[in-house]
Amino acid sequence: MKCKVEILPSGKIYDVESGTSLHDVLKESEIEFPCGGKGTCGKCKVRLIKGDIYTDEKHKRMLEKMRLSDEWRLACHSKVHTDITIEAEECEMRIQSDDNLFKFKPEKGYGIAVDLGSTTIVTQLVDLSNGKIKDSRSTVNPQSHYGADIISRISFAMESEENAETLMWIVRNHIGSEISNMINDSNIKDNVKIIVIAGNTVMHHLFSGIDVSPLAVAPFESPNNDTQIFTASSLKWDLPETCRIEFLPNLSHFVGSDILCGIQACNMQSNDGCSLLVDLGTNGEIALVNNNKIICTSTAAGPAFEGINISCGMRATSGAIYAVDWANDQYSVKTVNNTQARGLCGSGLVEAIHSLFVSKRIDSTGTVTDNSEYIDITENVKLTIADIREFQLAKAALAAGIFMILKKNDIKPEDVNSVYITGGLGNYLNIEKIKQLGLFNEFDDKNIHKISNASLAGCRELLFEYNRAKIEKIKDNCSFCALESYPDFQEVYCDNLFFN
Repeated sequence: MKCKVEILPSGKIYDVESGTSLHDVLKESEIEFPCGGKGTCGKCKVRLIKGDIYTDEKHKRMLEKMRLSDEWRLACHSKVHTDITIEAEECEMRIQSDDNLFKFKPEKGYGIAVDLGSTTIVTQLVDLSNGKIKDSRSTVNPQSHYGADIISRISFAMESEENAETLMWIVRNHIGSEISNMINDSNIKDNVKIIVIAGNTVMHHLFSGIDVSPLAVAPFESPNNDTQIFTASSLKWDLPETCRIEFLPNLSHFVGSDILCGIQACNMQSNDGCSLLVDLGTNGEIALVNNNKIICTSTAAGPAFEGINISCGMRATSGAIYAVDWANDQYSVKTVNNTQARGLCGSGLVEAIHSLFVSKRIDSTGTVTDNSEYIDITENVKLTIADIREFQLAKAALAAGIFMILKKNDIKPEDVNSVYITGGLGNYLNIEKIKQLGLFNEFDDKNIHKISNASLAGCRELLFEYNRAKIEKIKDNCSFCALESYPDFQEVYCDNLFFN
């Protein structure tokens, strides 16, 4: 039996077989959820406007946990058995890009820089004769249908070869489509000379069709971190076969080419003295450059800084709280697109916890002072004890990583001339507030620089032959520092769980 599913506000209508998962219908409509359809995150809520969706005991418990009324359903727990009309918000994501100019020698033709992030993909068409951006496209990574974080995608890929190929082709086809649209709009198909892609280690492997299982088990080392070269035909991209396509090399097993590009974009190797690059993401990647010597490391920060694994966490889409202040005995918030608050993105989480701390709702250990199970930020958005702990773990991992990489290289914080903060959160981070919570507080404010998208900026620079020799120079000068091998790391990590 066929059932009709109407999705508002888009007005899309689908005819599906009775018993089809509602999650699969929404995935077809390009609406994705953090758990990748596993029914664990509780964020796939949709409002039932017309018709009925049966709720079993597990579904009811999840609805109660989310404090949702009878009009709501969770898509991952729902199957379609009758004609239904639902409301599922399709929001515009705030995606970072960068258009700063840089040093280069003019070349003929066009190049395309692709920042393949686990959350977003930014593609830029660059005129190689003048370095200017001719077109730019920003989209959500379609792999998010199979999990918002990289751990979920590694798990999905390891389940079968078919799953791994699905993740590979879905992102290849998506990027290929974006590139095709750009070059067709600009009518320059035959003049595209080079495409350079940058991303973290997992994105590098999934795009390239490299086995990710070594990244999931100790010692968490992959033998395939080199530059990957492709032809247009192998990727099924409608481009001349003379176009060079490459995914830049990883610096180590969990330090990807996005960090290599960040080092290039911040000109860290050319600057005198000592500088630090910190990517506020799941891997918590850190690069220390001292007199051209590069030491990199990664910490298991988790996805809290991206709003993932937080009860009311969300990406920086419409309705996401990105700023919170405590004044006159109440919390005031700012949201993306100035719409009704729906949840907390990464910067909102930082500011919400800061407001709880300064209002003395939580103490320096992160304990809720009145023993409540949760704290309301707005009528619709709350923070739980577990959310606060997730933030503390992420903050402590990064703070400990920074402390250890400096200590093991005999560098004092005051000797660091520049601290570059990048990643999805980097550009929107309130430095004063995060320092009061115990991260970056050892550095002088004037030395801290927020970079909107260092990976994309560096990727764009590396389209030019003038800069390409720097790739090998960065790789050759780079060594990896395994923090877990130091016996005092755990002690430093625990010390940094507290708020200042």
